Amino acid sequence: MVNPGQCARMTLMDAAQLTEWRHFACGLADEARVIAAQYRGSMNVSTKLDRSVVTDADHAIQQHICHAVKNLDANHAVLCEEKADYLKDMPQPPDSEFCWVIDPLDGTRNYVRGLPSCCTSIALLQNGQPIIGVIGDMNSTDMYSAGAGRGAWLNDQIINAADASECGKPVVSFQPSHKLLDVDRLPAWTQRVRVRNFGSSAMHLAYVATGALDGAVCMDCRVWDFAAGYLLVIESGGLMTCGDGHALFPFDMQEDTGRGATFIAARRALHDQLVEPSELSSQTRS
Repeated sequence: MVNPGQCARMTLMDAAQLTEWRHFACGLADEARVIAAQYRGSMNVSTKLDRSVVTDADHAIQQHICHAVKNLDANHAVLCEEKADYLKDMPQPPDSEFCWVIDPLDGTRNYVRGLPSCCTSIALLQNGQPIIGVIGDMNSTDMYSAGAGRGAWLNDQIINAADASECGKPVVSFQPSHKLLDVDRLPAWTQRVRVRNFGSSAMHLAYVATGALDGAVCMDCRVWDFAAGYLLVIESGGLMTCGDGHALFPFDMQEDTGRGATFIAARRALHDQLVEPSELSSQTRS
């Protein structure tokens, strides 16, 4: 199992491998952007059982990435948002040391409507712990990436979720669960911050990593929504935990892959102020 502390002691060969895999994932996110552009204006849209939407662009991007992973190393598993027959021919997440966790198009509703907040999110987990995280913005050439113990980047620039002094209220994205629609049950901190929701949990985490957002809270997310963003936040100096403050990773690839989770990500000075066990702990793993 690899964590950021262990990565500091990696051999030069291991560090080179991390860099190679990070560049590989960045290349896939660039290719996903091209595929998504090809489907704009002519996509087929359907609604899934959980009321989320999916397009043929989601499926095309996911298939492209999965085939590339298979060509990279046939022993690597993949865990994807969209179900597909070709996944049966690849190693299963519990059976592989390395597993690529893929959200081909996070923010599909935005993509369908032409709104700018959508992305491809790609993470590589080793024994359930993220070691590579990449988020490619669909509407620009911006590429957010991180390697465990190596730092985080926006394109070629190192990024930091700085503990800077606040200018007015902190700006925090909040994506509640469908179960949390009663205003009386909203976390108390929503009265102390300026709330935003751009419709993509992965982009929210990228914004936290750069300091554009002070924090991000999302309820009932799946691991493909936050695995890449988790590493970006951690490697940029921020904190990210479950809703009750406990660790999100390592992830149990046998039991946890279909479960919902609540996450809280923020710059360090703000994180503890967003942990509200009474409102969020029941949604930590659902």
